[in-house]
Amino acid sequence: MPMTETFTPLDLVALMYRELPTETSNRLRRELAENVLLREQYEELDAARRMLPRATFAPADNTVSRLIRYSAHNAMTV
Repeated sequence: MPMTETFTPLDLVALMYRELPTETSNRLRRELAENVLLREQYEELDAARRMLPRATFAPADNTVSRLIRYSAHNAMTV
């Protein structure tokens, strides 16, 4: 009798964010196709992920100004 692999919610999240090795991802996708309870758990986690706000990052204006000044001061002449 083949041993079945146990996947955790952390594995499901890693699958959503494409953080699993290809072989593990393929095994988990096969298990999702066969295991209704696991697939329901994946769908619940995915629905929660989609509800999260999209993160956007922008540096403060003074940070940009300091970087430009630093760059201008340290620019190498050719």
